[in-house]
Amino acid sequence: MIIDLLRAKSKDEENYLLKDHLKETISSAVKLRDFINQNKSVILYKFDETFFEHLIVACLLHDLGKINWKFQLKLFTKDEKEYDYGNRRYKNDELNQLYDFFNGFRDIDIKDHEVISLIYSMIFLDNDDWDKKIRTAILLHHYNEFYTNRDSANIRYVFDDYPDLEKYLEFLINNKEGFEVLLTDLLQNILDNVADKSTKDVLKKLNSTKFNMVRELKECIDNGFGLSAKLKLFNIPDKEDENFYDFFVFLGCLRRCDYSASGSVNIEDIQNLGEVVYKNLNDRIKNKIEQQEIWQEKILQQNDSDNLVLIAPTGSGKTEFALLWAKNRGKKLIYTLPLRVALNDLYWRFGDKEKGYFEGDFLRILHSTSFIEYLKEAKDGKELDIDIKQTTAELFSSPLCLTTPDQVFLSSLKYYGFDKLVSVYPISAIVIDEIQAYNPEMIAVIIKTLEIIKKLHGNLLIITATFPPYFEDKEFVSKEKGFTIIDLEKLDSKEKNQIKNYNLQRHNIEIVNSQSIFEYENQKNGDTKLKPDVQSFEKIKEILTKNETKNILIILNNVGKAIELYKKLEENLSEFKVKKENLYLIHSRLLEKEKDWRINDKEKGIKEKLKKLKDKRDEIKSEQRIILVATQIVEASIDVDFDILITEIAPIDSQIQRWGRVYRNRNADYSDSESANIFIFKGIDKGTSAIYDKRVIEKTIEVLEKYQNQLLDYEKERKIIKEVFESKIENQTLKDVFVKEIKKNLEWLEYYSAEKRTEAQRIFRRIAGVQVVIPKLMEIENDEIAKIFAEIINNHENTSWENIIKKIKEKTSKDVNRWSLKKILYDYSTNIPMFYFEKHKSVVSHEFKGFYVLKLPDEKIEECKEFGIDSLGNIDEVEIKMYGDNII
Repeated sequence: MIIDLLRAKSKDEENYLLKDHLKETISSAVKLRDFINQNKSVILYKFDETFFEHLIVACLLHDLGKINWKFQLKLFTKDEKEYDYGNRRYKNDELNQLYDFFNGFRDIDIKDHEVISLIYSMIFLDNDDWDKKIRTAILLHHYNEFYTNRDSANIRYVFDDYPDLEKYLEFLINNKEGFEVLLTDLLQNILDNVADKSTKDVLKKLNSTKFNMVRELKECIDNGFGLSAKLKLFNIPDKEDENFYDFFVFLGCLRRCDYSASGSVNIEDIQNLGEVVYKNLNDRIKNKIEQQEIWQEKILQQNDSDNLVLIAPTGSGKTEFALLWAKNRGKKLIYTLPLRVALNDLYWRFGDKEKGYFEGDFLRILHSTSFIEYLKEAKDGKELDIDIKQTTAELFSSPLCLTTPDQVFLSSLKYYGFDKLVSVYPISAIVIDEIQAYNPEMIAVIIKTLEIIKKLHGNLLIITATFPPYFEDKEFVSKEKGFTIIDLEKLDSKEKNQIKNYNLQRHNIEIVNSQSIFEYENQKNGDTKLKPDVQSFEKIKEILTKNETKNILIILNNVGKAIELYKKLEENLSEFKVKKENLYLIHSRLLEKEKDWRINDKEKGIKEKLKKLKDKRDEIKSEQRIILVATQIVEASIDVDFDILITEIAPIDSQIQRWGRVYRNRNADYSDSESANIFIFKGIDKGTSAIYDKRVIEKTIEVLEKYQNQLLDYEKERKIIKEVFESKIENQTLKDVFVKEIKKNLEWLEYYSAEKRTEAQRIFRRIAGVQVVIPKLMEIENDEIAKIFAEIINNHENTSWENIIKKIKEKTSKDVNRWSLKKILYDYSTNIPMFYFEKHKSVVSHEFKGFYVLKLPDEKIEECKEFGIDSLGNIDEVEIKMYGDNII
């Protein structure tokens, strides 16, 4: 039978035959239905039996357009397509049978198979509302030109864009009997392999006897009218109303069913989330923090709500609150953080076998380099299929997913494929951590998406230590918008005492009245050069020497200044009371491998050294103490606890984040009320004003100066934030300035639709850079695989992963896979700004697997390893104006 020959995928993939792929897609729809029925007490969206009946029909029809000679031919390998010119036949018998089946119509050229599936929908469907939705969902389940022109739902435009569709109609009409047999066999095969009775009943209602509709459609084309009356599409509303989102939920479910079948993964892993995933969670949290009464439980008993905001101190247990809130919702948990490093830490913390919060293989992590965390698990001796881990994460199929906001909150940009997210919202409890990290453009995207999530009965929790006052506007995150705001300031003193870090007085600030740490000198060639300010450097020297047994963090506002300060300290180690091995530099444009080593190495990394010094702070000698010079990248991404902070001035919310790296995990107040542990240099140089609004910084300084030389607790720091945002700028408060900016962006979003997800991510992340890999650094490592891989990259061998793996195995006799090779690419890469890339294309040789290959001069190798890509020339000046160093 022909159904035993038709393929949906290449033969080396599971369920490669079309009949099997359709069967698995239908099976995914059934699993999704069963999952929602098991959890229907907490899922309020209208997932009813009618919805799933039509989803099953869509799953059957969505890929029938693959019954096309040119599509089938490309799924056969080169060996399978070997041709016997003497007999004028293929040597592969399966291919010969297909060749004969498509006789006379092998020249049909339709690049998008989903368009052909529309024709098959005529045979099985009529033109009622659900039929139109099914048909349109089929058309849009892959990217095509119709999506970008979806304002018109007229089928005439589809035939205009794909003229060979008319020829395909002729193919069906001329082979009517053969196709009736094919479709009957296909339907029967699926029925024979489906156990679920209700699914069988849905499929039995279908029949393939409406071939007359195909002939009538062809006659309409020949006559030049009536086409849209025969084959109707769903008219997607311009207004984002209930009908708009209902359609995209349906499309998203079809997409998830299709992708889960293609990836051979379950669309949903666990049936009953409340009974299985969150089992014993309260006890696990109590055992971890060694307390039997926890404030999180009490607060939730008093104020639990489907949509919440929790404002609580850093280190108080907000994360545990989020988990207990999600448990009460009984849905799948999606936990978002803006920085990958922080997410990675949570992944290992949640999944720890002994002290973690969850049993079983429930947890996934999703961001641009999350596969590296799965590789680490495999190294620990754990049996692991990284492809399955990645696929289930991307489909949000796991009960628990840790991810970056750009993976979850872009649906308001309406890029192609946003429906997958929309279909997950109704079954999810979504946590937004570190919401203060976003600029007005990003905030507008998030706020718009929050409205979509609530509209679809998803649940939301925002947790933050510094809830920016502008969020409280009644049109953003407010009671008027359905949020319950839990501000711990309103608790009584006894309750506050139970919350870690709430009453601790952790900080004492001093505003340094010198000029900025560096001056920018203009050079004749148009570049700028950083020149240290003498007075500022004397002050830094005084702080370092006076506190020679203290671990000190120094934060600069851009990469160039961080490098220059690090070099100055490195040149005068004895003068600044630090040993070379205890002086560190961290910024975003370091080689990824170097950055990870400096932070996480088990012997020489910052975290490990600080951990070893934790219990003997009073005994630290100057040769042991650590000095870290960094940029904003450490504001929220690295869980470290330093004794002293030296920082350039920054807006108040950024300042408070920086303070959170100092005196972080202590059980007692900072006792020295006479001496500061945070030194803020108030000078505003060219680099700082390029990143931050100068007016905001000036108001920050104005307020901070009133709080010098006094011990600050959490409530005082909250008060400082409020005072800054209530300050007047040009007859309006700073809060009003932010509110207006966010509203302006929200208005823009009403009319904007991104074409593709990558475009939407660029808008959200504000990344104008490219990832470059540096093979020269791979060559000098003591790693045979990396060296051979560098040779392949340098030879412009942009071939398949399979061929690369084969070549490396031949030369090294070592086992490798594409994930381990991707990690090598990532380890020896860094991100450079787009403007720098455009200006210095001469140092880039070619592209390889999504990375640009950078040619590094031999004399720059050591500099690049130590200081980062900036060793090739000054990158900062333009880049910081747009993005700073706070990368996602």
